[in-house]
Amino acid sequence: MVNPWGVTHAEARALEMLIEHGIAKTAAYRMEIPHTAFVSRLQKAKQRMGKRHLLQAVVEWDRFRRNAAIT
Repeated sequence: MVNPWGVTHAEARALEMLIEHGIAKTAAYRMEIPHTAFVSRLQKAKQRMGKRHLLQAVVEWDRFRRNAAIT
């Protein structure tokens, strides 16, 4: 699935894990990466998507992946 923002695979995976688990520390643990690296990936994804707040990026990513699954 090609995203319109150029979010990398690692950043997309971090967004997906945050959506799935809801808590950054839990998601980082599941990905087996340090919490700081996880947060960094989220911040980079947020910047690429042009959002001011992480929640905006997460909601937009969730909307994008749901639409991609439908088509």
